[in-house]
Amino acid sequence: MPKAVGSKAGLADLLICESFSELSSLSPDFVHKHMEKAGHQYKEKISVEVLTLDFLIKEYGIPKYIKID
Repeated sequence: MPKAVGSKAGLADLLICESFSELSSLSPDFVHKHMEKAGHQYKEKISVEVLTLDFLIKEYGIPKYIKID
């Protein structure tokens, strides 16, 4: 599911890390304070839908495991 999970539903910009996709982030502060200093490039962003965890639980039930970064 190409969506993000957040505290409120809506749209957000996903900042795409060119070197490691797992370092892509919704947080401009994280990118500017940590990742760009480490030499990672963020030249692209895409708009993604943000869903809440409450919504996902209503749709799919209570998960057995959740990993949150």
